Amino acid sequence: MFQKILREPLLHFNVIALLIFDAYKYMNPEDTSDNEITVSEGRIALFKNSFIQQWNREPLPEELDNVIQSYILNEAYVREARSLGLDQGDTTVNLRLRQKMDYMLEDLASVKQPTEAELKGYYSNHQDDYVAPSVYSFKQIFISSDKTDQELKNSVSSIRAQIENNTQPTGEVSMLPEEAKQATSIDIERKFGPAFIQNLEQAPVNQWHGPIDSAYGKHFVLVYEKQASATEPYDKVKDKVLKDWQYQQSKKFRQSFEKQLLDKYQADIESHVTKASSP
Repeated sequence: MFQKILREPLLHFNVIALLIFDAYKYMNPEDTSDNEITVSEGRIALFKNSFIQQWNREPLPEELDNVIQSYILNEAYVREARSLGLDQGDTTVNLRLRQKMDYMLEDLASVKQPTEAELKGYYSNHQDDYVAPSVYSFKQIFISSDKTDQELKNSVSSIRAQIENNTQPTGEVSMLPEEAKQATSIDIERKFGPAFIQNLEQAPVNQWHGPIDSAYGKHFVLVYEKQASATEPYDKVKDKVLKDWQYQQSKKFRQSFEKQLLDKYQADIESHVTKASSP
């Protein structure tokens, strides 16, 4: 039982979070006075790293000093604004603080990396997410639905007669492709509509079939290649499995954090029922 608890990912997250918070407090100690602004070594290191990332070189002493002085002035402005209560009820400030918390949670959740066994286990338990779509190669003859019922019936009969006589059937000109090679069911549905792909699934191979409906009219189709949908091998979708695993772990971590957060604070929801006005 104890070993199972130790393997629990959320326990790892909480431990890592505590370590990171402690490290941050060590590198950025809180000021003991509202009038004292401390620029820690850790913060100066962040200034240097940020400068290097932006300019691809170490900052000169006067450049680093300018950054530090700018930080001090900004911190003084912020503290003075807070002392005047200017941050109270400011939706922009609240939104920015919420965003910073979100970024922090994302960083914490991304600390733990999965083992190969964990990834393969996730893949095995979610194989429906890694099914490759069906693939078709086919030719199609188009008949516009912009006709009277009798005209549409005559067009269908004409093409069917051509097929029965073993002659190359001809249809009407349209913006739709006359042939599709190695097209996935997803791409076909986007171009022809859901009714077309549903009927295409039932079409035999190497034989004219139809007419079948689409979003634009009717079609006779000749499917000469069909690959059924199948689960893609782990090695092919490993990158996607990793991203999905990370997303789920981040989601679990956030849910755990938010539960602890709501347990920490007690909400007092005042009645918002309004009284009817007197006539």
